[in-house]
Amino acid sequence: MLTKDDKLKDGLQLLMDNYWVLRSVSPKEYQFLRSMEKDLRQIISDKFGWRVYFHTDFIKLEKIPVEPEAWMGMLSFEEPMDYALFCCGLAFFEEKDIKEYFLLSHICEEILESYPGTPKVDWLNYNHRKSLIRVIKKMLDLHLIETIDGDMKRFLFEEDAEVLYVTTVYARYFMRPYPQNIYDYAHWSDLIEDETLDSENAQRHLVYKKLFMQPQLLRGEVSEADFYYIRNQRPSIEHFAERYSEYHLELYKDVAMLVMHENKAKSVSFPSNKALDDILLHLMALVRKKDFSVDAHGEIHLSTGQWDGLLDELIAIFQFGWSKEYRDKKKDALEVAIVQHGKSWGFLEREVTGICIYPTFARFAGKYSLNGKEEVEK
Repeated sequence: MLTKDDKLKDGLQLLMDNYWVLRSVSPKEYQFLRSMEKDLRQIISDKFGWRVYFHTDFIKLEKIPVEPEAWMGMLSFEEPMDYALFCCGLAFFEEKDIKEYFLLSHICEEILESYPGTPKVDWLNYNHRKSLIRVIKKMLDLHLIETIDGDMKRFLFEEDAEVLYVTTVYARYFMRPYPQNIYDYAHWSDLIEDETLDSENAQRHLVYKKLFMQPQLLRGEVSEADFYYIRNQRPSIEHFAERYSEYHLELYKDVAMLVMHENKAKSVSFPSNKALDDILLHLMALVRKKDFSVDAHGEIHLSTGQWDGLLDELIAIFQFGWSKEYRDKKKDALEVAIVQHGKSWGFLEREVTGICIYPTFARFAGKYSLNGKEEVEK
């Protein structure tokens, strides 16, 4: 039988893993969270400073990050236009009643008038229609609208194709409410600053948000006071993480991170079964063996020549065991893939003079064992 702490752990994980929990879609999960409403509110407010909404039709934790990252976006979106069309769609829903029917042509006409970007939207353009299809699919996935009749796929080949939709109760609640009129903000960063201006526990909230929402917290990217807070409050952070989550705190001289000892099915973690994860593990093993100089924050700064030589060595030693996709890649394309994937995990980043390797990179290393399988070292 689950203890109260076990239930709170599962409840927090549900809120962290989902944009929202809808009563009509997940009634058991909704009632489960409802039964712990008071305790969940207290924990979330105390540690993170976030708002959690317990609505008649849904439960939603507003996971506002300290700093937005590229990987925090909608992964199915491919172009900036996707986000702009999505926002235009939300504005369109603001004028609709709950359970009001509308045609695809209606939202297309509205977007033509309200789209703010240049060049303007042109539904004769195949790529613009593809963008709207991605947006409508995301709206359906989020249950902002429902399809009544028709097939959106026809719109890809016929700009005058029709589909009948209906708005849901959730369409009005996707956007979070703001403390003041959104037109009073001068810059998007002001929206985030509003979350902490009145908080006497701002430092605690910042640390917990970064630890739970980012792969790592680097000493070089926060104030010394914030990193000292982690060292000073280490027992408390460890206790909270292990009591209410699947994570365990790891704290080193230059980096702090939450790790899972066992990979969970729904979690996105490193390393996974992706071929690029294997390649990064091999690169980590090489870096460990080198005598590169390390700066005051534990970072390694490689010149273009050093980085190029490291890649040559990586390819020569490990390429034979990679998937065909990466064995056949040209070096330039492979380098781009490595840097992009490594940056998404906070392992490395391109600089004007070369590459910066962060201290998190030393956390793992990979090699081939005698039986040909991948081995991961800590």
